[in-house]
Amino acid sequence: MPQETLKIESDYIPTKRQYLFHISPASEILYGGAAGGGKSRALREDAFAKCVAIPGLKAYLFRRTYPELEDNHIQQSLETFDRNVCEYISGKKLWRFKNGSVLRFCHCQHEKDLNTYHGAEIHALYIDEITNWPEGFYNFLRARNRCPVHIEQPYTGKIPGAYLAGNPGGIGHEWVKAKFVSIGDPEKIVYVPGGVDDGGEEVPGHYRQYIPAKLDDNPHLAKNDPSYRAKLMMLDDVLREAWLNGNWDIHLGQAFDFRKDIHVVDDNIPIPDTGPIYMTFDHGYGRPFSIGWWWVDHDDRLWRFMEWYGCSGTPDEGLRLSDQEIAEGIVERERSMGLEGRMFIRLADRYSFQRRPNFYTRQGMGPSTEEVFRDFGVFLQRADDSREQKIRQFRDRLRIPPDGTLPMMVVYKRCTDFIRTIPTLQTDPKTMEDIIKGVGMEDHAYDDACLVMMERLINSVPHESKKYLCDGDRIHDEVINGGDNDPVDYLSELLSEEDEEGLRL
Repeated sequence: MPQETLKIESDYIPTKRQYLFHISPASEILYGGAAGGGKSRALREDAFAKCVAIPGLKAYLFRRTYPELEDNHIQQSLETFDRNVCEYISGKKLWRFKNGSVLRFCHCQHEKDLNTYHGAEIHALYIDEITNWPEGFYNFLRARNRCPVHIEQPYTGKIPGAYLAGNPGGIGHEWVKAKFVSIGDPEKIVYVPGGVDDGGEEVPGHYRQYIPAKLDDNPHLAKNDPSYRAKLMMLDDVLREAWLNGNWDIHLGQAFDFRKDIHVVDDNIPIPDTGPIYMTFDHGYGRPFSIGWWWVDHDDRLWRFMEWYGCSGTPDEGLRLSDQEIAEGIVERERSMGLEGRMFIRLADRYSFQRRPNFYTRQGMGPSTEEVFRDFGVFLQRADDSREQKIRQFRDRLRIPPDGTLPMMVVYKRCTDFIRTIPTLQTDPKTMEDIIKGVGMEDHAYDDACLVMMERLINSVPHESKKYLCDGDRIHDEVINGGDNDPVDYLSELLSEEDEEGLRL
């Protein structure tokens, strides 16, 4: 592994993990995990070092919003950057180096802001708090991450490059986890094959790496703020795992306490020969449709034993199948499971009963989904799909009983999209009684599952996560959606408002 010497005249002394980030030969790196790991400083100093070492480099450092950019990077750079090698151009929010390199500070809060960088040539792309970004935003900027000039060693293969930092949580949690965290062991460098771009040109492969960061990796913070760890320890188990230990299986703002080790069961559990089978259908065309099949045991426990998730493979993009194709697929899947002749209760959302314009003849109104399905022997019933009560039913079904018995809803391993999407859902910061809507939130499996729960209501049972979800939403709104993005600052404010025991939950 080639090593580079940081050419920085400053008081910056990299920690062991920061140093690993700086010398990595990978060209796409996520440095992230827990709070307090020194991620933002590492990004800023890495950008500065490369601008000093590579004449003519064009580096861009992003935060989602301008206030975050100003507080976390611009002001910090004014205090630490060496003015002997560069000068700050305030009106353009950039540092211009004597060797011709440029480091720009940028933000991209809304989709329209992407147009600002449509023609950009980004040699080194830095994004702080990447989990606050939709995947499409990152892909857009990554497509501008190119460098036509020859790069000398030790930077060959590292430029053009993308260098990211972030914590678990946020709207980008799932895609960031899938792209970086789930590809292999931490610190392992993984080769990503190339392909063909939109113009038919060959795209070479590159190397990707995830470098975890924890509070223990940053002795500077422990020395300067000894109480930081104690403040994080006051969080409940979920937030503590995310912020202190950098656990990517649990994240801030998570709407549901879904545990794979508890809520997921083996596929070989037999489906009872008698009793009704529920089928739940959440309509989708441009976005995925979701179908779940359930059986119910004597305790009124729901078992999701099969699903069909109409996704193209691109997150939240539908297969665009006709109602006829979906109905045929339902019949075929039930036949393959040996369920012919069984009694089905088929529940659907209100959109399945609405007639829509006839896109084939472009004249008049075409049949509803319910009418098309009926022709194939798939008879739908309209279910209660009101949003406020179903989230409470979903939470109560997931509740983990203290006596060690199974929750009131379990899922077979083969229901991979339910297992994938439910942990990513976040409550709306404005109300804990709904799921947040927006880019990157795949709530289709959740919506189909809630149809059977509203059909078979159980008594709402108070449990500990209710208060966490409320406080978690407050913290999510403050920290992720526009606050200082530092949990300790907000927790200190909470401590003055609420008793310590309440925060411990």
